[in-house]
Amino acid sequence: MKGKVLRACSLLFIVLYISSCDSSTKEIEENKAVDVRFEKVKELAKHRSDELFGVFEQSLTDEEVYALKFLYSFMPLSDLADYDGEFFLDHVKTTLMIRKNASWGDSIPDDIFYHFVMPHRVNNENLDTSRIVFYNELKPRIFGMSMYEAALEINHWCHEKVEYQPTDERTSAPLATVKSSFGRCGEESTFLVSALRSVGIPARQVYVPRWAHSDDNHAWVEVWASGKWYFMGACEPEPVLNLGWFNLPASRSMLVHSRVFGVYKGTEEVNSVNDKFTNINVTDRYAKTVKQYIRVVDEKNKPVPNATVEFQIYNYAEFYPLTEKKTDKKGFAFMSTGKGDLLIWAYKDQKFGFSKVTMGENDTVTIVLNNNDKNDIEMFFWPPQPSEHVKVNVTEEMKAANKIRFANEDSVRNAYVGSFISQEKFNKIASGKNLEPDLFPFLEKSKGNYDEILSFIENFDDGQKHWLKSFLGTLADKDLRDTKADILDDHISEAIRYAYDYLPEDFIQYIMAPRIANEMIVPYRAFLREKFGRSFISKTRNDVNNLIKWVKDSIVINDEEQTYNLPITPTGVYKLRVADRLSRDIFFVATCRSFGIPSRLEPGTKTPQYFWIEKWVDVRFDGKEEKQEKKYNITFTSTNYNLKFKPQYYHHFTLAKFEKNKYKTLELEYYADFDKLGKIELAAGKYMLLTSNRLESGKILVNLDFFEIKGNMKINLKIPDEKVENMVYGKLDMDNKATADKSFRDFGKSKNIVIGVLVPGEEPSKHTLNDIQLVKENIDREGIELILVMSENEKVNFKKSAYPKLPEKTTVIYTKSDPVKELGLTLSGEKATTYPLFIVVKPNGDIIYKNEGYKIGIGNDLLKKL
Repeated sequence: MKGKVLRACSLLFIVLYISSCDSSTKEIEENKAVDVRFEKVKELAKHRSDELFGVFEQSLTDEEVYALKFLYSFMPLSDLADYDGEFFLDHVKTTLMIRKNASWGDSIPDDIFYHFVMPHRVNNENLDTSRIVFYNELKPRIFGMSMYEAALEINHWCHEKVEYQPTDERTSAPLATVKSSFGRCGEESTFLVSALRSVGIPARQVYVPRWAHSDDNHAWVEVWASGKWYFMGACEPEPVLNLGWFNLPASRSMLVHSRVFGVYKGTEEVNSVNDKFTNINVTDRYAKTVKQYIRVVDEKNKPVPNATVEFQIYNYAEFYPLTEKKTDKKGFAFMSTGKGDLLIWAYKDQKFGFSKVTMGENDTVTIVLNNNDKNDIEMFFWPPQPSEHVKVNVTEEMKAANKIRFANEDSVRNAYVGSFISQEKFNKIASGKNLEPDLFPFLEKSKGNYDEILSFIENFDDGQKHWLKSFLGTLADKDLRDTKADILDDHISEAIRYAYDYLPEDFIQYIMAPRIANEMIVPYRAFLREKFGRSFISKTRNDVNNLIKWVKDSIVINDEEQTYNLPITPTGVYKLRVADRLSRDIFFVATCRSFGIPSRLEPGTKTPQYFWIEKWVDVRFDGKEEKQEKKYNITFTSTNYNLKFKPQYYHHFTLAKFEKNKYKTLELEYYADFDKLGKIELAAGKYMLLTSNRLESGKILVNLDFFEIKGNMKINLKIPDEKVENMVYGKLDMDNKATADKSFRDFGKSKNIVIGVLVPGEEPSKHTLNDIQLVKENIDREGIELILVMSENEKVNFKKSAYPKLPEKTTVIYTKSDPVKELGLTLSGEKATTYPLFIVVKPNGDIIYKNEGYKIGIGNDLLKKL
């Protein structure tokens, strides 16, 4: 017996020893990899060597040195260009201090700590000092809690600060999001991850890049607590982890993934890895998945190694690449994905091929690189079916307690919002300083940043006051919320010297405007004018090729090192002398504007252009000088006279140009009616028109039309349709009282009515209200009544003024009990428990349309039933 015990102990010792050796070997390998990467980055950023790497001359600990090298090794070019070493050193020292002081600091493995706590960025947000700010505020609040409890509590704190509202694509820094009091899901999740990391809790942003069952996408947060990953909705606290309004939609995902800072070697499936980050696939946490293999062959059926395979999903009337894979030596690539339909597009060299694939129907699908875009194609796609993939137990008592906390948190945030500038406060200021009344909307949009915008307005040169509103009008709402007065002053004071060289509209849009793409606005004009000097500016104003040559000769292009969708600022490009193509193009436009030359990124293709002798001139930095491509006028028409809606770009159709073995969608205006796009100037070439229709059943009809543009042409939009039998989803007693003095019959005497049951404080309901605003004109034209129903408890979360473009005939009803019961609704199937609930009711009470839960584009769905 004693011998058996000794043998068992010896075996255990050997296992532990081997495990320890493996861990030690892995650590040594990672340290070497960081050293190699760091040396490469030092060479890459040699033009900013002192600003970035001078901090290593300070007295640093070994841990501080490694952490700094780790950050430098994997940060994008934008961080190397736009921030200094002191910023990153402060971040490192703060984060190491937090780990030391946290009760759970020692329990976090180093690889988890360095990939999910140490990084200074979450995704593509602008950087700030939120780590120490949040730490100081959160430390006493979570004292004595476990990691699990602290994660829940921090989400409650986040909800006190921020709620959901849609914003533009530029991601605000966490402190700017707090200042505004709201953000889109990508900003909320960036904020929550930043807050969790600020107290040493590992966290990561996860997201569905595009839904299958609906347009749009969504992001949330995974948090590591005591050795296990959980998920949570950002700024949407629940009583427990692994619970959010998106549980059901997420079960229909084709891909849920996370971008991990650095080269991460965890247990999750790797979608892709590069020198900057590792993209991991966590879909199986949320949905039923299959591993789909793709085999790529040439026209002789020989395998094609190192071919690119894109797994594309239908969303926003285009095929969006969820992920990109490379084939192995035998021509195979794979992806773990949800059980729905995707379009597979594969290419290599000058050959490509594509096919619709139902994931999991066949273990392996073969794609032939045969350039098969010769004929028009009709196809259909199905999203995955919903499933209860994640189950958690929440008692009614827990829900009730959480609801009370939720309301209290709303009141805390609303009290802060109440400190923003009001009309009354503005009137008092305006009367004393002679400010025009129509400046108030700009201050109102600036939210918590109103003091900066007010300062800019008050100090604006009296002699140039007639340009003030035009200048402010060029700014995005988000610019008003996070741009400082001195930055705006740099732009207007430098631009105004060219005010009378061009027509006012050209000066305003293409010289005075600071905004070029989705970059953070910085004060670049005075900087660029000083650096280039008068002689260079004069030569460039006479011949823009002078600047084009400088950009070609001086800026090294490196797209691989700028893997985040985050442009480098124009000052950063000049200082670093390395940029990705988009940042270089923005730099060119910014420099032209600084020199008084009208410039822009062409709206559809984003090609940099400058205005010269009454026309826009394309700039081609890649390759030799080329003749300007001849442009042709393109307009859209529609002969689908049976449609009850106007086809909209990015909703029913898109146009894509063939470039580098695939079709790239032209970036025209989202949800623009086809007849409001006007004439579009496009170069000759191969194009693909996609027309589509997402049916009530979830089925998506798609037509692909391939053609060449050789001259001016009209493109006719034929939106695919399918005759389906009208369904009746239930009944509404039309004699029931809707309001104190009107029954539902009074609302719907001869026309269908729309009823929406909402929880206005939650993101899905906010989405539907925004969608309905997009079709206001159509609903008003038909004279349709819209009835919005919500619990009296939700009054605090609903302000009709926040949705100024709701249909004219909108009535809001508050109920004391369950809205479905109180309305007298009888619905087929299971009891409605998922909100928002939208129905269309005929005058006889038949419910001919029903949608429960999260869905983008519901406004257009309703139009089909009106």
